[in-house]
Amino acid sequence: MNILNMSAKVGVCTARHLRTSFILAGSIAALFAGQSAQATAYNWIGATDATWDSGWTGNNVPTTADDLTILGPLNSAGALNIDVAANAFAKTIAFTDTAAVTLTNANSGSDKTLTLQSGLTTGAGAVTIGSVTANQGVLIALGANQTWSIGAGGLTANNQISGAFTLTKTGAGTLTLSGANTYNGATTIQRGTITLSGANGAIASSSGITLNGRGTLTLNNTSAANNGDRIAGTFASAAGGGTLNFNNDGAAATNYSESVGAVTTGAGTLNINTSQAAADGTSILTLASLARSAGGIVSLTGSGLGVNDRNRISVTTAATLSNGILPYVVIIDPSAAGTGVVNFATHSGAGAALTKYSSYTTGDQSTWTGATINARPSASTTLSANGTVNSLVLDSGVNITGNASTNFNINIGANGIGTVLQTS
Repeated sequence: MNILNMSAKVGVCTARHLRTSFILAGSIAALFAGQSAQATAYNWIGATDATWDSGWTGNNVPTTADDLTILGPLNSAGALNIDVAANAFAKTIAFTDTAAVTLTNANSGSDKTLTLQSGLTTGAGAVTIGSVTANQGVLIALGANQTWSIGAGGLTANNQISGAFTLTKTGAGTLTLSGANTYNGATTIQRGTITLSGANGAIASSSGITLNGRGTLTLNNTSAANNGDRIAGTFASAAGGGTLNFNNDGAAATNYSESVGAVTTGAGTLNINTSQAAADGTSILTLASLARSAGGIVSLTGSGLGVNDRNRISVTTAATLSNGILPYVVIIDPSAAGTGVVNFATHSGAGAALTKYSSYTTGDQSTWTGATINARPSASTTLSANGTVNSLVLDSGVNITGNASTNFNINIGANGIGTVLQTS
């Protein structure tokens, strides 16, 4: 502001003063630019239970321009607790301890905020930030778009994460979020797992969730910590697919639910795994819509899935059926037997549950008489003529044998939508 004000008054100066003013302005700008570009690396050298502001190299207090490394007490490996008794700041934090590290706030009497500018990294040691006890939280404020690389020890963030920025999860470990998070940027899980658990664990404000191949999102509900609003935005799996787990503990007389935005799968398989509620309970996962691109597949797995409301996936905007089936959606029911285990999915309209398709044509190749047929031969068959079907399911031990003297063709589906499903 001072530079702008000074420049606004330059018009009344002489040419000499004008030149001096511009040199001064440029010098100040260069000075500020130099300061903002500097990033200092600090190591934790304090003892366990020391306060955040007292334990860094050079007795420095970190800012959002500083890269921090936390190994353990006195910069040696070992269990460590750091008391975040005042608001704290960092550009990045690398947790390199092989033992457990906690950032707690047991003595200040009010929640404190850790402002994180770029991201964090964890390794073999378990890391916990914050507390579930009232007025002892360590909130996390995102200062920019973030990448969190989580190692084998995992990271648990017990309190709220806020900010108008994105969060990208990398690393094979698990990031457990137990707070009612309000950051509203997109969430991307490139690898490993984000688990939403506890009574409050949610990322419902996130604008969208994307799984990239090896990424997993797990929603954990129990009778004591049952949250039906953990996610809300769009949900997509990119190249390579990904996994969504909708889990519950099957407690008696407990209903579980979750609503997800528009779901899209790219190339690869999007796996959605669901748990069955108790006999007197319900478990319902509602998708705003379901679509695919780039030849993606959706695999739905759960005991009794689609049989009743004990385990149900509903789609608000009905996906288009191809002669009675969703040719890119498969339901796998481990509790069933025989042909009830693996089936194409179907539905009865908007808002209805996805259920197992059962109206297959089970005869031999002579019954495969048109593009509307969904064939599931009950025994092996030898081709005796050309045929056309919408889809073809081959169960274990069922084979199609070509004719020894004549080549015959089986055309599957129209407009490239036909599907062959081999169940074992």
